[in-house]
This record gives sequence, C-alpha cells and structure tokens, in this order.
Amino acid sequence: MRNPGIQVVCLGLLLLGIVLLPTWLQRQPPTELLAATTLDCPLKAPCLTTLEGLGEVAFSLSPTTLPHSTPLKINLRVPPEVQSASVQFIGKEMYMGLQPVLLEAIDSRHYQTTTRISYCTIDTSMNWLAEIRLHTREGVYQVTFTLETTP
Repeated sequence: MRNPGIQVVCLGLLLLGIVLLPTWLQRQPPTELLAATTLDCPLKAPCLTTLEGLGEVAFSLSPTTLPHSTPLKINLRVPPEVQSASVQFIGKEMYMGLQPVLLEAIDSRHYQTTTRISYCTIDTSMNWLAEIRLHTREGVYQVTFTLETTP
C-alpha cells in the first residue's frame, strides 16, 4: 500500500536539496591557506608580523610567563579584512592535545579571548607554539609564534 502524500513530500525535499545545495556550498568559508609564517615571540611586548596580502598582525598575552593554572588573556590586532580568528597552543617538543579557541571580535581590528594551556608534568619550562588562524573572504592566513615559558 502506497501513501502518495509521503512520496510527494520526499520528492519535494529532494528537489529542494538539489536547488539549495549548490548555493549552500558556495557560501562555505574558503579554507585555502594563502600565507603562513613562523617566528619567535619573546612575550615581553606584543609580537608583530606582516603577512603578505593581508597586513600587520600583533599578538599579545598575559601573564607572559604562561602559567598552566592561570587564565591567559589573548589580544590580537589584525587588518579589517579578517572575519574571524582562532588560536591554539601546541606543545613544541611534546604533544599536549589540540584545543582551538575562537577569539571574540571587539571591533573590526581587535580580537580577544581568555583560555588556559595544558599542564606538562614532565617539563615546567615547556616550549609552546601559538598557532593563529585568520579567516578572510579570500582564504586563511596562519601565523605561528614560538613561545617560551620560564619557571
């Protein structure tokens, strides 16, 4: 026994999917990596770099000693073309897990967030990488700063 109502609804959903899927796929943010750089960040002052095709990026965090049990306040100053920003801390010599954190837009050039780093029980002077991803209409820019903690 067939129910024509269910067939009509299924056919309608299929046609709707065929029509809307291309539009939805076009709206997905680009993931192409347009530029990437890695540089040292002494943490005594904001770390600065200029990305080709985007402009100047300034990164700072406090406290600068990177204590594992204290929240870290992260500030990021970027060109206005940036639509969203994220950061994740990566253990340089040891895998410590990945926990990307989205930064909150304060205005078109300023992002911030508060997060924590993982605790290393083996080495209290753990070296960290701060991987920052900046999303624009054209694609993604990545800046990786090498950070060094002191006990």
